[in-house]
Amino acid sequence: MKFKFISLAYIILIGTYAFADDINFGAGFSLTPEAHFTEFESRDIKTQTALSAAVFYTADLTDFFNAGISLGYIYALTSNLDGGWSYPGFNGIDLGAEFSVGLPLVKFSPRLGGGLYAGWYRYNFTESYFFLPAAEVFPALELWDNDDYIKIFLEIPFKYYFHNEASAFFSTGIRFKAVYR
Repeated sequence: MKFKFISLAYIILIGTYAFADDINFGAGFSLTPEAHFTEFESRDIKTQTALSAAVFYTADLTDFFNAGISLGYIYALTSNLDGGWSYPGFNGIDLGAEFSVGLPLVKFSPRLGGGLYAGWYRYNFTESYFFLPAAEVFPALELWDNDDYIKIFLEIPFKYYFHNEASAFFSTGIRFKAVYR
């Protein structure tokens, strides 16, 4: 297994160098105010307010396709106490692989993207940790591009968390993303 991983990493590395002239690499950060919606089988759905921030590394592989990796942090507040109970707040980190596609050679074009994430979280004010994989899709719009260095995007992510005890656990928000090339 280790040999297969090393072989795959080597092939990807060689492929990256072979096409490096055509690839634009970049790094950036994003900030996302968001709402989480959680429902367990015997409970009603409740909303939690959250804020997430991420740093990422990206590569424009073609004129219309880019891919990258991200490392993010999220802090979610406790839900309201309607009905005499609440979902606990949580915080933690997640690592993700993302992609997006847009119209080739069109500035300020709409884009569609997605990603897969692995998150390690902790309930606030406890020592109780949990792991959640997640999948995300997002429409995006390029707001600003100065042609040389900086691009700014507005995204609306829809993220679904694969929580084995929850009937539903998903989030949405407005993400502001800046990319430096």
